[in-house]
Amino acid sequence: KMPPMPDSILSDVMGSVPAGSRASHLRAGRARPVMGRDRPLTLRMLIPGVLVLLVSVLVGAATLTWFQLDKRKHDFAILHLAGQLRVAAEGLHHQSQAVLRESVEGHLPAWYAAELRRTVSLYDRIIEAFAARDLPADLIGRDDALRCSWDEASRSQLDRSVAIWRDVRGRIETATRPDADAASVLAAARVLNANGERVVASTLDL
Repeated sequence: KMPPMPDSILSDVMGSVPAGSRASHLRAGRARPVMGRDRPLTLRMLIPGVLVLLVSVLVGAATLTWFQLDKRKHDFAILHLAGQLRVAAEGLHHQSQAVLRESVEGHLPAWYAAELRRTVSLYDRIIEAFAARDLPADLIGRDDALRCSWDEASRSQLDRSVAIWRDVRGRIETATRPDADAASVLAAARVLNANGERVVASTLDL
């Protein structure tokens, strides 16, 4: 083990080195930090990124919720009207059967002509709204109208239902007028009795 260098000799050696070189040697002996690589992340640096991520998540969740609610309102309105259409079709069929049983020598029950016009009018409004793919606000009990968005299978089934009703509707047109005579109304009852099951069946898959 070498003995320590005396202070006098050390002073003489350091004194022989220029001041600038001494400073350079001292700086070289220090550890130089690497800019950016070892810099620790602070809370102030993390907060903006966390806020951006949180806002993105909230916006995405709100958009998804709005879409789901709108779709449910759309589906509920269609199901509600489809149910009314089915009830109206069954009513037309059952009423025609009752009228044909109750009519005696061509005499109609007093209630049937007005009930026929009312039910046909309701059926017309719903089926034509479906055909146009637009549901009026007053028909669905909303403040605004609703545009239907159905897949290809649903549109195909709807088109068949519309075609069946228009065929039957054309044959009872005279009976739905306010001044229709008993013979026309009775003829309509026969048409609805013969085609009632077909009309009802056309509403089952809507």
